[in-house]
Amino acid sequence: MESKKIKIALAEDGVTFRDMLKRVLNQEDQFNVIIEAGDGKELLSKMENNVPDVVLMDLHMKNGMNGFEATKRVKLKYGDKVRVIGLSDYDEAYFAVRFIDEGGSSFIIKNAGLDATIDEITQVVNDDSYKSEHVEKALNRKRKPFVKQFEHTLKEEDIELLRLVCQGWTDEEIGNRLFKAKKTIEKKRQALQDRFLCKKKVQLVDYALKNGLID
Repeated sequence: MESKKIKIALAEDGVTFRDMLKRVLNQEDQFNVIIEAGDGKELLSKMENNVPDVVLMDLHMKNGMNGFEATKRVKLKYGDKVRVIGLSDYDEAYFAVRFIDEGGSSFIIKNAGLDATIDEITQVVNDDSYKSEHVEKALNRKRKPFVKQFEHTLKEEDIELLRLVCQGWTDEEIGNRLFKAKKTIEKKRQALQDRFLCKKKVQLVDYALKNGLID
């Protein structure tokens, strides 16, 4: 008798990465990718008619609903019927803790490798209490101030850029001060906004000040 396949939904705004992940997972006998979505809203809409066992959730989807909000809504509606595994480009405790707080089951870094991803799905489905080693370490650090978690992950140039942005300097003024092109500063600032899920500069300022990312 053929064993029941694990039904998987992929919520990922990177089409190339999503296609690759779908192809690899569908090559495994135990998996069946039944949903593909580019943001949280699309995922929730498609789940109305086809509920997966596991969602692989990109936490940093830039357009539409991000992975944190989508995870919260999935868990509110489906509870333990659906497990959610977070995918992130960033190996930072803050994201893992926030994701678990929203109801996520486990959390892995995108560059961890396909074997690690496959193993993570299997572990989450077979063990209700399973938490990856990365998540366990993050939860152990949960009581520490977020600034301590970021000290080793933000470069000094990023901190300086954040400090100037918070002081109200424009991209052009920052570029002149740091001897860099305006476009370079815009790109670096946008990268920080993407990293901390801030769509606007004012949200980045608010986030940096509230979480102690600058002095």
